[in-house]
Amino acid sequence: MVVALAATVLQPARSGEGALVAIGAALMALLVVAVAVVPWERLPDWAEAAVPAGYLLIVAILREAEGGGQSGFAALVLLAVVWSALYGGVRQLVVTMSLSIATLVIPILVLGDPYYPTTEWRRALVLAMVASVVGFTVHRLVAEVRDRVAAQHAIAQLARDASHDDARDRLCRVAAELSGADVTALLELAEGKLQPTASTDAQLSGFQLHPGLEPSGAAVALAAGRSFFVADAPRSEAIAQVLVRQTGARSVLFEPVIREGRVVGVLVLVWSTGRRRVPDRVQGAMALLAAEAGAMLERADLHRRLLTRAATDPLTGLAHRRVWDEQVPRALAAAVQGDQPLAIALLDLDHFKLVNDRHGHQAGDRLLKAAASAWRDQIRSGDLLARYGGEEFAVLLPGCSGQSAARMAERLRAATLAGATVSVGLAVWDPSESAEQLVARADRALYDAKRQGRDRVNVAG
Repeated sequence: MVVALAATVLQPARSGEGALVAIGAALMALLVVAVAVVPWERLPDWAEAAVPAGYLLIVAILREAEGGGQSGFAALVLLAVVWSALYGGVRQLVVTMSLSIATLVIPILVLGDPYYPTTEWRRALVLAMVASVVGFTVHRLVAEVRDRVAAQHAIAQLARDASHDDARDRLCRVAAELSGADVTALLELAEGKLQPTASTDAQLSGFQLHPGLEPSGAAVALAAGRSFFVADAPRSEAIAQVLVRQTGARSVLFEPVIREGRVVGVLVLVWSTGRRRVPDRVQGAMALLAAEAGAMLERADLHRRLLTRAATDPLTGLAHRRVWDEQVPRALAAAVQGDQPLAIALLDLDHFKLVNDRHGHQAGDRLLKAAASAWRDQIRSGDLLARYGGEEFAVLLPGCSGQSAARMAERLRAATLAGATVSVGLAVWDPSESAEQLVARADRALYDAKRQGRDRVNVAG
């Protein structure tokens, strides 16, 4: 626009040209200030159409000042279209193109000859067609670049968060966001079956596929190692119809997940409305996501194994002392909040040192593992069984009052393997005491049980 204003001095002056040029320059200055100062992010999206609209008004003024159709400034309307294609949405682009065509056509209709002769219709038509092609092409390319950047950002964020427990759920959510699919699921291969390890649809929780034994697009993607798209899922014989019934699928994309050169799972994308093809941007994003998913899942599994190993006693597979020390105060806080009882039991294998001395440490280790396994089978799902140290174990019993806790302690004592006995110290929590005091009472009860002859449950007073 600055160049266009400067070029006005190259043309012979017309009556009133100076005033029109001055108006155009003033409007241009006002437009520049508005672009720099107005807080556009706080305004509705349609407000940004004021920028190309103001620009086109200045173009119209300059055309009038410089001889109308002979000025050569008509091509400047294309810049407004490019602006909207780069920074606006489809609606703003259509509005800008309409205003651009109006900028070319209205002078022909209203002013006409001699400055806007009928021959200008041809130029207006050509510019309108060029503006349409340029505008929609640029907008499509910009949208593809934005989608690609968004996909890369989402995948990079997913890779950074791979250590989270819900890495698989996040993978499905990102796939849904990038593809617009109604349902996404991650099927992983385990014991010869494909089953969902994460999904945006809870109905798929019990879904299973047996590759090679039933038609399945997931099995095709798994065997071929490449994506497989089914446009008409209800009529396709290459897809398991149970998937169609459970998800209402019309079109489905199966994208293989590859880890260390082998396919370990399939990312499934389901659309409830039919699609003839998958857009290239979606296909590319899913391929990139599936490629990253293999490495991401490997990191997530490794992180989970490390956490499990750090929180688990390597011999018995039970929680170790640090986990116990963390969980007891939390259980007490939950008991206070829910006004519920709580008890703990300390278990000590009797004469364990003699087992080691007479039969060796390997026999002692076998006894510890067998006892831990037997006791694990007796406790409830919300209880915590931990190896407290050496041959001593601890059980956290939330929701257990005195009688129910005593019955549980007797069950644990009775479950101990034949040939071995265990002494148990049981303490029911008094809300006035701390976690340390509760454990200390249970420890004293255990000492009393051993002093009284072992192989018994002693309840702390």
